Amino acid sequence: MATSHKAILIPHDITREIEEIDLPTGNYKEITKRVCRDGDGLFSVSNLGHFTFAYDDEGLFTQPGNINSRAMAIWAKVEGVSMRSFRSPLVGDYLMLGPADDEGENTDVTPEARRLAEWAQGLANQRNVLKATQDIVEGKDA
Repeated sequence: MATSHKAILIPHDITREIEEIDLPTGNYKEITKRVCRDGDGLFSVSNLGHFTFAYDDEGLFTQPGNINSRAMAIWAKVEGVSMRSFRSPLVGDYLMLGPADDEGENTDVTPEARRLAEWAQGLANQRNVLKATQDIVEGKDA
């Protein structure tokens, strides 16, 4: 059994890069630290085929303003729906975990998950450029 596995952290703050990280295998407190406010609480998981999302189970209550547009874009793309179809926004930081092995432990993220993360980062980079351009046009300080 591997002692760690690769995961992808998707911060809610689009000014922070999406990054690949090492997570200790079987250490669920580490997932809690990464996705729950103040590193404490309950997290949920949702299997989306090529990967599993881990996120703050109580995020709408503990992090209501921390909308994660990149996680929403990935989820919508995988499900083939519009982001407008979500009943509520996805909030807080999200982890993309690899599929579970025969023992139920997460494995490394798949190449497909990495491609989705890169695609979502590209969306954020485009938004930052558009926002900076809009600020310049409106005469706001950069």
